[in-house]
Amino acid sequence: MAHQMGGFDVEKTRHIFNIPTEFALMAMIAVGYQGEPEVLDDNQELKELELAARARTALGVHFFEGDWGIPVKS
Repeated sequence: MAHQMGGFDVEKTRHIFNIPTEFALMAMIAVGYQGEPEVLDDNQELKELELAARARTALGVHFFEGDWGIPVKS
């Protein structure tokens, strides 16, 4: 599983990982294994969100092919 994050502390990240200032930090991606829902706290709302069916937006809504506004064929 991978999860991209935009809201992170750039300077703290730069310091911890010793990243030179000539590199622009724009995003962070956490990569790992998805845990089992049983390990979630007793928060029923979190468990329901985790176990709910996922719905994906069609690629053609956000990505175009050949010209602007022409939906990509997925």
